[in-house]
Amino acid sequence: MHGSHSAYSLWSAPECPYSIECATAVLEQIRRSVHDGFYSMPRGGLEVGGVLFGTRDGSTVRIEAFRTTPCQHAFGPSFTLSESDRRELAVVLERARADALLAGFESLGWYHSHTRSDIHLSPQDVEIYNRFFPSPWQIALVLRPEHSGATRLGFFFREADGNLRTVASYREYQLEPAFRVSEQTPVSPPAEPNRSAAAAFEIAASTAWPEPEKAIVPIAPQPPPIFNGGGAEPPRVIVKPPIPPPPPRRWPPEEPPEPRFLHPPEFSPVSRRPIVLLLITASLMVGLYATRDQWLQVLYPVNLRLMETDGELIVRWNADSSQLMSADRATLEIQDGGEKLVKELDPDVRSWGAYSYRRKTEEVQARLVLRQPQGELHSERAVFKGPVPPPSKEVEAVRKALQEENQRLRDQLKAEQERAVRLERRIRDLL
Repeated sequence: MHGSHSAYSLWSAPECPYSIECATAVLEQIRRSVHDGFYSMPRGGLEVGGVLFGTRDGSTVRIEAFRTTPCQHAFGPSFTLSESDRRELAVVLERARADALLAGFESLGWYHSHTRSDIHLSPQDVEIYNRFFPSPWQIALVLRPEHSGATRLGFFFREADGNLRTVASYREYQLEPAFRVSEQTPVSPPAEPNRSAAAAFEIAASTAWPEPEKAIVPIAPQPPPIFNGGGAEPPRVIVKPPIPPPPPRRWPPEEPPEPRFLHPPEFSPVSRRPIVLLLITASLMVGLYATRDQWLQVLYPVNLRLMETDGELIVRWNADSSQLMSADRATLEIQDGGEKLVKELDPDVRSWGAYSYRRKTEEVQARLVLRQPQGELHSERAVFKGPVPPPSKEVEAVRKALQEENQRLRDQLKAEQERAVRLERRIRDLL
């Protein structure tokens, strides 16, 4: 983005009716939040999102702050909001009006990350965008974190004619971390900290200073001492003992001792243990490599399970399962009493790891069938039992209206049948 090292970064596109400015510090905080979710779990992590706040005028939208939006990830690691998550988003928007730190700001749109797909707006994203951010000047920001620490981003907006481009952003930019030291940037050593007088004295005392060169003074020759038998004792003469001569060499020299082993040593049972352990280890390594797929199934199972949230039955599975990722086709079968639903799962639904369904009976069975490229089939089953939750007020109102319409049509059909019978009688009487 333009001006990435200044206080604000500018994003613009010819199709956008306004320019978008974002505080560089806010972009860095959002990037860190996205990368925290990216590294929270293996293979893509969790997607995060939030609301953007700032100011606007006729031709510029300026992002000054943001607030994160909680997500239960009921449908998997993607940022797909359930009904409870949407209520929390409404609470975030409501609390922003009374937030003193957001005084003078308004909601400019929202942001969220895509860790397993490219930068685009999914149908679920468009639904959230139109429901909570319907104004023409409100925007959507999608970020794609990379393992290098950088982040690709793109803005989405409503054009002057109301059109919304969802397949890709008009312009993508790469956001580098704000605090990254280049290899070519020289790093200055840290400054010497202030030391006290005692510490300075200890350094001075421990320093080995060179001694000055001493002057060479000639010494006058002294006369030899005179021993005249007086009180002075004559000097002692120390005689060293003679050094003994070396021992004579023998010829011919002695023959070397015979070797201890004239034949190869025999291996004892104890010495055979390392060889046996080595063979066992090699066999295990070969067996583990041959059964790699079986080990992957154990480490990353499909783990099909059913749970109920807000009156909806959620069918969940492990999106990181090796069998699910390598399958050519994935089919979900739901048996609800006498009704059976068969749905082919596309790659997006597989990556979400969840599918919602409103059940009609107390017992529901789900079966996930995976077809591998070699033609092998793998299936898992799950059963949910529990009382049927009462329908919501909207569903109850629609059901009541349909029942009334059904009864009205039945009464109308009965009246028409009676009228037809009367007409047939009159025709017979006339004949």
